[in-house]
Amino acid sequence: MKRHPLILTIFLLLSCISVFAKDDITKELITSNGKTRAYYLYVPSTLKPGSKSPLIVMLHGSGRVGMSLVEKWKDLARKEGFIIAGPDSSDPRGWNAPKDGPAFLRDLVEELKGSIQSIRVESICLAIRPALHSLSKCP
Repeated sequence: MKRHPLILTIFLLLSCISVFAKDDITKELITSNGKTRAYYLYVPSTLKPGSKSPLIVMLHGSGRVGMSLVEKWKDLARKEGFIIAGPDSSDPRGWNAPKDGPAFLRDLVEELKGSIQSIRVESICLAIRPALHSLSKCP
């Protein structure tokens, strides 16, 4: 009968370890300019809790969502040890200024700033390049 508490303790410890070892993409919500906005976040399970890592913000193309690029870059992020955030544009058809402009991206980075050491914003969509250029001029 004394084995039951030991087995229960081992089971609870293993359950806690599996929670911390998850390697999932999560859907997160933030408020930007009074609107609730979604983004997808991948933090590799290989990162040590409390450590700071590079953040890559991936901006999806027209007709896509943030998850589409985060899924594609997840394996490399795990291997190289960087965090990925894939925000959704306000309109699934594409990115629109000023709704999806620098203020939204700045709010996203502010939300994550405790975990990041450097930031890079990327998009494979040529239409978003002017917005990236204007973002680089923000304080």
